[in-house]
Amino acid sequence: MAERAEIPWWLDEGEEQCAFCLQTYAYEVEVRCADCDRPSCPHCVVTVRERTSGHHCPECCGGAGKGG
Repeated sequence: MAERAEIPWWLDEGEEQCAFCLQTYAYEVEVRCADCDRPSCPHCVVTVRERTSGHHCPECCGGAGKGG
């Protein structure tokens, strides 16, 4: 049986919870939306280059998906 991969430190002992995927994560890696300032985890943030550059939450991007 294959060994299970270790999860990243920022997911293992996280105390914050992403409002979009409900995954816990460490505060140090939190990303804030450039439009609404809501926090999200690194998995849910959407990077947009077409309009205002920066990171945006899935809600402000119209549910554009993860990792843009």
